[in-house]
Amino acid sequence: KISQFFSDFLKNLFNYLSYGVIVCYGINLAYIGFKAFQ
Repeated sequence: KISQFFSDFLKNLFNYLSYGVIVCYGINLAYIGFKAFQ
C-alpha cells in the first residue's frame, strides 16, 4: 500500500518537474526573442 502511494507520488513529482522545466524553457525562449526584436 505504502509502496504504491510512493510510486504514484514519485510519478506525479516527475511530471510536475518536467512540466516546470518545459515552462521555464519556453519563458526563456520568449524572453530571448523579445529582446532580439527590440
